[in-house]
Amino acid sequence: MTQLVRRRLPTAGPLLASVVAVVAAGCTSQSGGISPSSASREPASAGPAMQHPTLEGIPLPAGFRLVDDRSFGVSTGPMRVGRFEFRGNVERTTVASFFKQYMPSGGWTLRKEDFDRGVYELRFESSSEECTIRLRAEGRATIIGVQVSPIPGSTMAGDVAPPLGVRNGASGRR
Repeated sequence: MTQLVRRRLPTAGPLLASVVAVVAAGCTSQSGGISPSSASREPASAGPAMQHPTLEGIPLPAGFRLVDDRSFGVSTGPMRVGRFEFRGNVERTTVASFFKQYMPSGGWTLRKEDFDRGVYELRFESSSEECTIRLRAEGRATIIGVQVSPIPGSTMAGDVAPPLGVRNGASGRR
C-alpha cells in the first residue's frame, strides 16, 4: 500500500502545480481584471452615494449596511431625530472624504471636523438640522454613526408641541 501512495505523489504534484498556475494566471489576466496584489495597494473608493429612507438628504457610501439593533429614528412631519449605525469595509479616511464631498450637494455645510483617539467626527448643518457623522474602526470594519436632529431655535424645532401644561406661555397652574 505504501508503494501505491509513493507512486501517486509524484503525479499529483505536477497536476496540483498546473491547477495553481492556471488559477494564478486567471487572477492576473490582462483583459482589464485587477490582480489581488494591485488591488491591495490602491486605496478603496467609497463609491457612489446611496440613500437610507429615514436619512433622506444625507448621502451614505455604497457597501455599508444598517446595524438594526444599534439604530433608531423618529420623524413627525418635517422634523426627524435619529441615531443610526452602519458597518462596512471602506477605510475611514476614504469615508470622511466621501462625506466632505457629498454632503454639500445635499445642502449641508461642514461646521466642525475633529479626530480624537481614532474617531473622526464631522458636524454638518443645513438650514434646519444638524448632522454629526462619527467614523471609527471596529476590527477590520469601519463603523459610521449618523446622528440627525433639528437645530435648536430653528423653525423646524419650533414646530414641536410644548410639554403638557405649558401652552401659549402659560404654566400648568390654574
